[in-house]
Amino acid sequence: MKNRLGIYLHIPFCRRRCGYCDFLTMVPREEGIMDHYLELLLRELSHYGEFLRGLPPETEFTVYLGGGTPSLLGTERLLKLFEGIGNGLPRAPLEWSMEANPESFLTLDGALLRRAGLNRLSLGVQSGSPRLLKVIGRIHTVDDASRAYEKARREGFTNINVDFISALPGERPQDREASLEWMEAHPVEHISVYDYILEEGSAFYDQIRRGLLPEPAEDDESLILYQEALVELGYEQYEISNFSREGRQCLHNLIYWLGDPYLGLGLGATGTLGAMRYRNPVTLADYEAAIKRGAPHGWEEELSPEDRTHEEIFLGLRMNEGIALSRVFPDGRSLKDFSQIIKRQHKLGHVLLEDGRMKLTAKGRRFANQVELAFME
Repeated sequence: MKNRLGIYLHIPFCRRRCGYCDFLTMVPREEGIMDHYLELLLRELSHYGEFLRGLPPETEFTVYLGGGTPSLLGTERLLKLFEGIGNGLPRAPLEWSMEANPESFLTLDGALLRRAGLNRLSLGVQSGSPRLLKVIGRIHTVDDASRAYEKARREGFTNINVDFISALPGERPQDREASLEWMEAHPVEHISVYDYILEEGSAFYDQIRRGLLPEPAEDDESLILYQEALVELGYEQYEISNFSREGRQCLHNLIYWLGDPYLGLGLGATGTLGAMRYRNPVTLADYEAAIKRGAPHGWEEELSPEDRTHEEIFLGLRMNEGIALSRVFPDGRSLKDFSQIIKRQHKLGHVLLEDGRMKLTAKGRRFANQVELAFME
């Protein structure tokens, strides 16, 4: 088992907020706020310097810049941030990912960023349908997404992910077909397809409640069709929402799903170190005050062994490889202690036992939330 630590850095800035989004984001009203925020972010990283230097020498690191829109920072700011991250780590990350919107990636010098350490790019395409991109309030066009992909390839990126969303309000079969055509025409190494969830606090939530947008579909048909099509295109589904070419799974996200430790840096970021989980303050003023105090966490909690067990089952079931029957969970139990639940879920056709592991079936992936809740009883 390899020692790995993930480091997530939250970049909250967006040119505007998309209708479906409830993430912690902000529109920068002045350029200086981005520079000031990055200073705070690197100060927070330095807070963990002693911890990072004390890790075993074989520890491998992953870095992930998410948001928000990290590509909105521009090349110069990103290079300064990358330099600060590199100086703050004992050794170079095994995987260094950055989320980018197509239209803002087109303004970046990707070759410079790649030479500075970035080795995985995640483009937020979301849909291959021009109509649907307008409905959800995306700034970029389908052509922007294609040009961003082509630019990334020219600049030497050999590990590209694209994000798509299924079952968006108003999605039609031809919209899904347009997305699949885009995927086929742009052969990336990794594709994430997230099923749309209506979140309270998003613009869509209000619009749907007022009858201005149709209710999102309540079944999983759209996501299932994506899954089947992507397998036909040669991608391996390794997690409910994630597909990759051979050997191109997202190493950073695997840290979350396998229950490995990770640091969350930045506004509202969450981290988990052993049984300790924390979240940073969610307002810029509170975050700045916390950094200046040298205590960046807004709150901390100690996860009970039972909480950690439930979480390991929840995350393990999302993985296509499932959970080893021999695995001993933090509270001392193994899957044998859940035998009655497993029998019921097996009878329903939701799980199967093979090769010493418990896995979700194709049907089980459709009802994953219900299966996971059954193990929480």
